[in-house]
Amino acid sequence: MEASNLLNVESTASTNTFLTRLAGEKKLPEGFTVITRNQSAGRGQGQNRWESEPGCNLTFSTLFYPSFINAGDQFLISKAIALGISDFALKFTGEITIKWPNDIYAGSSKISGTLIENILEGNTIKQTVVGIGFNVNQTLFLSDAPNPVSLKQLTNQHYPLDEMLEKLLYCLFVRYKQLRENDIPGIEETYHHRLYQRGIFALYRDSGGIFKGIIRKVLKNGTLEIEREDGTSSFYGFKEVGFVK
Repeated sequence: MEASNLLNVESTASTNTFLTRLAGEKKLPEGFTVITRNQSAGRGQGQNRWESEPGCNLTFSTLFYPSFINAGDQFLISKAIALGISDFALKFTGEITIKWPNDIYAGSSKISGTLIENILEGNTIKQTVVGIGFNVNQTLFLSDAPNPVSLKQLTNQHYPLDEMLEKLLYCLFVRYKQLRENDIPGIEETYHHRLYQRGIFALYRDSGGIFKGIIRKVLKNGTLEIEREDGTSSFYGFKEVGFVK
């Protein structure tokens, strides 16, 4: 994969939608990336939207063909991508963690979000489009998102976006190569080491209300295990449990 497979578009509603449509029209090389400086309707997990001031941040989508991953193990892709983004962030600032399932946090604030969309073919993954929003130079956030932050706010430095994209793609490709080479234990170990709030008691909310628990691990299929104060464990899929400040 080469980061030179880039398509710059002036403006688009969603780079994930744009790239998925393009990949449906013709065969694209693995690592092909669509980037825009103005994403008007960036999509996050579920119904979430990603706020990005035009020309200030990285908003892009990259194409992968992880046919070597079984469909039941597709969350491994999410782990590898989260590690790649966090590797990149750690080059510039500390206190970087991965908030389950794949948000990147700097301290208690969100610096990056990811939307991963897989197309399955039988028991394999035919295609994966990874959409990433990374806050670089934005200093004013206007949406009702509770805790956004940018590199510029953290470091008081302005960053050239082209160079930042090259570095971030490199980090992604390194982790994807690790996945392709089947170093699953290495990915699992580092992902769990970087988990936000892992190993400490904190407040969470599920269908039964607010409770105190401690994150133990994330299973291969992406299920989150939280141990409660009484020693019992609860297991959650995406959107089944929330973090409480």
